[in-house]
Amino acid sequence: MTRRPGISVLVVLSACAALFFVVTCGSKTEPEDTTPKPYTCQGTVEHCLRVSNPWVFEGQSASFDQSGSDPWIVRLEDGRYRLYKRQTIDEPSAWEGLTSCISTDGRSFTPEDGFRFQGYTLFMHCIVRNPDGTYRVYWLDQKQGAVNGAGNKAIKSAISIDGGWTFAEEAGERLRYAGSGSEVNGIGPCRVLPLPDGTFRMYYHAYSDHDVILSARSSDGLAFNRESGIRLDRLCPPETQFHHVVPVTDALGTTHIFAMTTRCTGNYENSLDGIFDGTTPDGLTVTMAASPFVRGYSKDGSTTNYVHPDDFVVVQAPEGLRVYFILYANRVVAETALYSVINASIK
Repeated sequence: MTRRPGISVLVVLSACAALFFVVTCGSKTEPEDTTPKPYTCQGTVEHCLRVSNPWVFEGQSASFDQSGSDPWIVRLEDGRYRLYKRQTIDEPSAWEGLTSCISTDGRSFTPEDGFRFQGYTLFMHCIVRNPDGTYRVYWLDQKQGAVNGAGNKAIKSAISIDGGWTFAEEAGERLRYAGSGSEVNGIGPCRVLPLPDGTFRMYYHAYSDHDVILSARSSDGLAFNRESGIRLDRLCPPETQFHHVVPVTDALGTTHIFAMTTRCTGNYENSLDGIFDGTTPDGLTVTMAASPFVRGYSKDGSTTNYVHPDDFVVVQAPEGLRVYFILYANRVVAETALYSVINASIK
């Protein structure tokens, strides 16, 4: 799985925090390294993983291996859950497919035969259900090559008219990098959020000297127009990247922007990384929680064996808002399973 080092960010926290390029408010000089200090634990995942109230650890939902990654889960119209994951078919040519598993309760998944879709490097895909009952998968097109060794050039899509079982690629590109400003070094993966009025908002990575999250709107899920401003920007230099960002509107009507990232204090001390819960009243201005609600750990005190949650997806279930994730260490799968936590107060 392609990964970029580093992370972090955020916006709309305080006047002092917003001025992170200037040493003010009595803060210390920005250090060269703000890597979080790993918490050491040698027990089980359930024992070592730190989950904050009101979130509750649920355990394992599905098995994973090194050749299957980028999980995405959709709650189908009939109430079942389908888990899509990227599977390598031919590594030299970077030809990949989407396989799937099915579940009646969102906790135990059974593999389904065949591929839902095949294509070139289906990196960091996301799937949305459209108002007309069709499903659309979006992914980052890496076939055209990287831009200045950083981002890529375009986001593509495929459509399903049979309930998310098979997808057919759609012509053209959903969004192409601007080549200037925050996108001078290309764009990265996207996540698309269906809005109550039937339109769509895309949140996507963009690269200049560091990684930021931008947004674009679409009336049909195909043609996206950029929105001005930056949705999420770094707050913990020199860590510069969001590993993962997922938007979702919960059962109570609140729109969240969840992020796997790193946050520092105003003095660049006590940096924390993990999955954070952010909220937004308008989809544009985001307020991120001060601390992550899921944090990883190190098996031996080193950053090499630092087990952290990543590749997460958020699903609204009747039991509550559920976040699924894989655990990684040193950029590879550390625990070959998909785990979940749930917030039962949101339902």
